[in-house]
Amino acid sequence: VSAGGGLDVVLGNPPFLGQFKNATRRDVHRAEVLRDRFGSAVATYTDDVMLFVLLGAELSSDVARIAMIMPESMLAVDGSKAARVEIDSGCRLTHLWFGQGDTFDSAAVDVVAPVWCVGGDDGDVALIGRPGANASAPLPAAGEWAQLLAAHAGIPQPAHAVAGAVGDLAAATADFRDRYYDLAVMVREQADLPDAPRLITVGLVDPLHFRHGQSPVRFAKQR
Repeated sequence: VSAGGGLDVVLGNPPFLGQFKNATRRDVHRAEVLRDRFGSAVATYTDDVMLFVLLGAELSSDVARIAMIMPESMLAVDGSKAARVEIDSGCRLTHLWFGQGDTFDSAAVDVVAPVWCVGGDDGDVALIGRPGANASAPLPAAGEWAQLLAAHAGIPQPAHAVAGAVGDLAAATADFRDRYYDLAVMVREQADLPDAPRLITVGLVDPLHFRHGQSPVRFAKQR
């Protein structure tokens, strides 16, 4: 414990409580308690492991180091995005340890252990443990930890030039089901309508190859 209060070192291997499994899913009461305690950092699918990190940050001193083992997916899943952003608001990610696939005998899950410091200057994040393409990577934007996965794997980070959005050029609708049934009643075999447009399904399209007339397809429950 620091002389000024708070913990100088916080280490943890919190339980992995994924919200897609009945055995670990929160009930309504527990979800309400956690939302009251941690606010907007708790989303429907936020794994409790992220809340242990938040609590560790709250208990830390001004010079603390925090390290927690967690599933690798926590670096990227949308359900943990709000928690990642909140963690980054008070701590700086300095190291990311990658475990091997057999780190835990009883859990078939890839794990990582991020290390944060409270305060300090921005700098590259050291990537250690599992062999990878890079030994370090630039500190990502708040909550965007998945960029470190890409850097570790050697995936280049492209620079995008953004000018507007898809909505500036097109409108999207969700009435595809109605259009499907409209089309279904109009489809006939080619022998019946030799000059009609061809029906192209996804299964007929391969890279540099169009297999219309070469492979049978099913459409509207008919071959």
